[in-house]
Amino acid sequence: MIISEARFAAATVLTNGEARKFDDIGEMLVYHMEHPTEQVEAWFVHDYEGEHWIRAETAYFVRSETIKSPMGGNIVAFEDEEAAAALAAEFQGEVYTLDQLRADVHMEVHG
Repeated sequence: MIISEARFAAATVLTNGEARKFDDIGEMLVYHMEHPTEQVEAWFVHDYEGEHWIRAETAYFVRSETIKSPMGGNIVAFEDEEAAAALAAEFQGEVYTLDQLRADVHMEVHG
């Protein structure tokens, strides 16, 4: 897959060594909900400001309807918690950890 905007990019590495790349974080989360047999070894996201890869397990996520990402996930990631909080305040969003975000998206998709 070609990543259209690096600041929204996401990827996973599976336990079998295969990699999955995604245009945005929401797309990655939904994909892995729909493919539960694929065991994820590591989750990666691009830092929204620096556009470098960071581990999603330690990232801070901002979700807001006013953030427009390529696949409509409306989620961005930050390495720095203060930067995430500042953007969340600016865009009336919320800050999440990966586990909190996965649970929130799961509830949204599966009710």
